[in-house]
Amino acid sequence: MSSQLIIRKAGPEDVPALEKISVETFVETFAAQNTKENMDMFLKECFNLQAIQKEIADKDTEYHMVFLDNKLAGYVKFRKAPNKEFENSECLEIARIYVYEAYQGKKIGATLMQFVIDLAKVKGIKIIWLGVWEFNPKAIQFYEKWGFKVFGKHVFRLGTDDQNDLLMCKYL
Repeated sequence: MSSQLIIRKAGPEDVPALEKISVETFVETFAAQNTKENMDMFLKECFNLQAIQKEIADKDTEYHMVFLDNKLAGYVKFRKAPNKEFENSECLEIARIYVYEAYQGKKIGATLMQFVIDLAKVKGIKIIWLGVWEFNPKAIQFYEKWGFKVFGKHVFRLGTDDQNDLLMCKYL
């Protein structure tokens, strides 16, 4: 029997599940390289019910959840977001592609990426951009495989720690 993969747009009723998966996947991915204090501070600030509710209500932000055999496996969060690097261009920022470790290697990240690219093309978006931690080689390699190129850096604050994100973009 083959697995069934479903992507659907998240709504207000999905906020608790999004909070849970956000915390769990962030911890899976970044806890080993960061202090517990900085992780806790960041998680409390960014992955709480109120913050996610506010983002879900924002007309320029979308969350789409992916289910494998009816189990939440990951999600993507993206938004219409200009970047000073691309003046006068319609841009889409991929803010998160988070997939549970147990589901990695099952093409879920690739399915989400293709979904975003297809949606961006339908909306007439010409540039997709994102930030990725400079010490996350697995993610950098994934984005490069999809044709993203580094165009700059910015500071990402995790708790009290200023970290560097590489800014990457793909022209459609």
